[in-house]
Amino acid sequence: MGQSQSLIENHIIYWKVFFVGGSNFLERYSFLGSAMGERFCIEGVNLFRFKWLTVGECAIVFDPKTKKPYCFSVYQISVGDKKIPFVAGQRSDSTWLFFNADGVNSD
Repeated sequence: MGQSQSLIENHIIYWKVFFVGGSNFLERYSFLGSAMGERFCIEGVNLFRFKWLTVGECAIVFDPKTKKPYCFSVYQISVGDKKIPFVAGQRSDSTWLFFNADGVNSD
């Protein structure tokens, strides 16, 4: 019962976290694109030229190709007075995935 019970409990906790907030939680992050190198633009701004600041949130997103779920950090960059929030993370093949984070409070 020891290790297998622990695995079951971990899966239950995972699913509870995964479904927190219902469908609105999952729908607020739309896929923007991917990048292998160090160039990806949002609103004409190359994200890799700025320091990414975490906003302290984690987003459950789905790889559009494999449908695999990931928990990626929510970041923002500052361009002058404007803040651009986004979700980003890397797959195991080092491809960066980027998602829209408009619903995130980036103040």
